[in-house]
Amino acid sequence: MCWPGKAVGCLSLVHLGVALSLQGDAKRGQAALAAAFAKSSSERPSYFGDYGSAIRDDALMIALTHENKLAKPAWDARAVDLGRGHRPPRQGPGCQPEGAGGR
Repeated sequence: MCWPGKAVGCLSLVHLGVALSLQGDAKRGQAALAAAFAKSSSERPSYFGDYGSAIRDDALMIALTHENKLAKPAWDARAVDLGRGHRPPRQGPGCQPEGAGGR
């Protein structure tokens, strides 16, 4: 394999895996995809700065594999982690700051 240790993040490996698969190199394509989903999105290099986020990367990884019919159930489990990482603000009684009632 030409990419071990050279790919910066998970999303770049998914792009590579999809491209290889679409070009007919299914073996290396699946290897790149497996390597991408074996990594944690939290391993993003700090120099990425404001360019994207781990949540964005996970969402795109899942979407790209589904759009190209390369998804696997084990990889979809990452969506659960994605949901856990993004919690919307709670709504309902008792969740508003004192004095914020709408009377």
